[in-house]
Amino acid sequence: MDKKLVKISTIPGLLNAELIKMFLESKGIECLVSQESAGKALGLTVDGLGSAKIYVREDQEKEAEELLAALDRGEFELPEEGNNSSAGDVTETE
Repeated sequence: MDKKLVKISTIPGLLNAELIKMFLESKGIECLVSQESAGKALGLTVDGLGSAKIYVREDQEKEAEELLAALDRGEFELPEEGNNSSAGDVTETE
């Protein structure tokens, strides 16, 4: 990434930030996750300690923020499965 980076979010915990990073990258957004060293070393997420910052290229900031807003609204959730049995299900018969 040789373009200017901007912070778009601060996420509690490195794992959560890495999940957001993977989501954004799957949508074509280049990301960088940064966490201060004490949080990494101690594995804590108390009072901001251990929080991670997500950075994107300045020219992708608006698109990244729109994707995160859509994610918050649940637009990327999978539909719940009903009680319909699928072709691969095995059922007992008498």
